[in-house]
Amino acid sequence: MTDTVSRETALLLYRNGEALFRQQRYDEAAAELRKASDLYRHHDALGHPFNLVLENGVSGLANTLFLLGTCLRASGNIPEAISALEASLVNERFERQARFRSFRSDVVRVLAACYEQQVRATDARAAAALQQDDPLLNLDYRFPFSLDPVLVPFARLYELDPANHDGYGDFYERSRKRDASLRRAESRTDDSTMRMISVGIWSVLVLVWIAYGLAVVRALLQQN
Repeated sequence: MTDTVSRETALLLYRNGEALFRQQRYDEAAAELRKASDLYRHHDALGHPFNLVLENGVSGLANTLFLLGTCLRASGNIPEAISALEASLVNERFERQARFRSFRSDVVRVLAACYEQQVRATDARAAAALQQDDPLLNLDYRFPFSLDPVLVPFARLYELDPANHDGYGDFYERSRKRDASLRRAESRTDDSTMRMISVGIWSVLVLVWIAYGLAVVRALLQQN
């Protein structure tokens, strides 16, 4: 498939998904939009996403993922809706910022609604965990996704719309500071380990050089 054909096909799939979404045929719409997003990802891998934009001046991939997320939310698939919506913002730095601001506000509105739905569905233990001084963190992920998954919606709601979710501010700041502190400690540990490894390697090299020198001296003495 040529690059031009793949772009035309991606746009056609997007339009199909858009039409099906308006008809409330969400499963069929999602299937078309997933295909479109795959093609847009292929195209964007060849260059910056803003090389191919739709009428609103935002990349085809971001538009497709936003519509996919909106479609999945309408069908009740909140976890996958969140994944698609979050992904629509990933390449924000490549977008035309003036055009992207309005688009981003639309994404944030739908994304916040998804997280609010998740928060309402959490049990009392999750709400109680907001008061813990040491929330669970997994440093393989960038904050706030380093949090226990059940707590991520609270943190993301505060990030996305702090004015309307300021009740989560204290939890968010405590968690963010602990995340930063643990990463600093991990970095210091890594630096210390690397220094120990470096010292060990140089020690071995010195011993090898000494042994080699002694062998040379012994050989010379034997010749004399």
